[in-house]
Amino acid sequence: MEGVNFQSCAVLDNKAWFVTVENHFMCMDLNTGESHYVMPKGNRNFYNVVDAMVTIGNEIYWADQNGSRLLSYQLDSEMCKTYAINHVKVQNYVAFSLIVKWRNSIILVPKYTDKILIFDTRKKRFPERCGIFTKYIDHGKDGYVNHAFSHDKYIYILLSDNCTALRYSMDTDEISTVERNGLKRDILGSYWCEDVMYVLDSDGNVMSVNSHFEIIRIFTDNTSRLKDYCCLFVWGDHLVMLPSTGEEIITIHLKDAHRETIAAPKDMVYMDNNWGKYIGYLEQKDFILIPNRKSDYFLILDKNNFSARWIRPVCPGPGEEAQYMAYAGIDSFEKDNLQLLIEYVCLNTG
Repeated sequence: MEGVNFQSCAVLDNKAWFVTVENHFMCMDLNTGESHYVMPKGNRNFYNVVDAMVTIGNEIYWADQNGSRLLSYQLDSEMCKTYAINHVKVQNYVAFSLIVKWRNSIILVPKYTDKILIFDTRKKRFPERCGIFTKYIDHGKDGYVNHAFSHDKYIYILLSDNCTALRYSMDTDEISTVERNGLKRDILGSYWCEDVMYVLDSDGNVMSVNSHFEIIRIFTDNTSRLKDYCCLFVWGDHLVMLPSTGEEIITIHLKDAHRETIAAPKDMVYMDNNWGKYIGYLEQKDFILIPNRKSDYFLILDKNNFSARWIRPVCPGPGEEAQYMAYAGIDSFEKDNLQLLIEYVCLNTG
């Protein structure tokens, strides 16, 4: 294994748990970067994960990128189970606009399908809230969910062809409408901090809005837009802007809008493909973890002392990789790795 690249993860037991871009289930120590294959009981087939992975207790939940399954992994039993997701449309490799936990449920908002999925983690079933967009979408157009986010007990759903936002109560299951005001635009990313929401739109504008979606401040102008960026979040007194095809991670000071960059390791090299460098982040109580899907580094931002550190995962050795190949039923070798071949042959011949 040459490198560990992943796009989304969950954190439990001081480890990051994720599915790599090559479809391997793995975990990694957040202090040392030491990584290992996870070989659970039950399901052995894993596929790309781009949406949020969430935890309830010692269990991790996530959805395949194609929207066909919800998976769970229980750390104590080492059991991985799958639950079929039916009739969710996928377009441009995207199935969901939002995956969020609420109490003992996992709520999934599809991007191109007119329903909300609510997975009850205790009863292990999938009730659906269907037809929620029907009367709000112009059926002469190919409407979809442009952006969805959660705040307090609500999920806000911004439709592509309407200037109205839907507000779904996770507490009561009721749906109401809210005027979008300053958010009558395509949204790429949003982040709530107390009563202020920071927004990145598709034109690269960065702004703050209040709880009524009225613009408070715009941090960019015609010469300083961030059009090659994908999402944002607050870290102390800064906004952190993650690049898609842009070159650098940028911070914007909330008071004076001064910009700086977070320096990357000199030996960090991106894979040569057409993917964006980042698609999101994972926020914990003490830190923010940023997976880098195009290089074998990831970034941790400390929320206590506001330091930044890059960690390079330490790949499993040939012996463990051979065990994983046998576990997953892989019998082809993509690289000329003699040590791995020897380990694999020995393992399968006893």
